Amino acid sequence: MFKRVPFSKSTYTTQGSEILFTCHHSPNDYYGNKVHPCAGKNFPDNVYLGANCARETHVSTWENIQQCANSTDGERLLMAHGQTTNAFQNPLISVRTL
Repeated sequence: MFKRVPFSKSTYTTQGSEILFTCHHSPNDYYGNKVHPCAGKNFPDNVYLGANCARETHVSTWENIQQCANSTDGERLLMAHGQTTNAFQNPLISVRTL
């Protein structure tokens, strides 16, 4: 089984209920990594990865994905991806894309 877990070489720390991320590439990389699990939460069988794709496919709930990605819920989902990544290999040595 193949499961996409976008986290890459990012790191995170927690301060109380706040989760602080340091992304490997850029803030856009960090935001995109949060959009993915938020989309999966809203569309568990069909993951849409952005507003353009949502519009093109007439997905009417892009706002739900965006709201999640801009919230602590998105941060918690991304932290879960980090935990999965770190359980696989910590520190992550390389990243492959298909």
